[in-house]
Amino acid sequence: MGRQPSRSEKTTGDLSNPLPVRAATPSPALVPFLLGTAVGGIAGAVAGTLLSNATRSLVLGLLPVFGRRLTEAEREELRFELLLQ
Repeated sequence: MGRQPSRSEKTTGDLSNPLPVRAATPSPALVPFLLGTAVGGIAGAVAGTLLSNATRSLVLGLLPVFGRRLTEAEREELRFELLLQ
């Protein structure tokens, strides 16, 4: 006659069969991401080490070109050429 109590309504205190708990396992997409990150980090470190001397030489070679100040005569020559255009 009476209805059966639902699982959430049971008050017997029986905890032998609790709700299923999902284990904390990494998702399938996380493993390739972590592997790619590790490989990319190592490859970047190796490439940076190999290219550091060449990059340093290039930067040090370009600094005088960009840092050079024009003399007054060179400025006047540039102004004159711009006026001719």
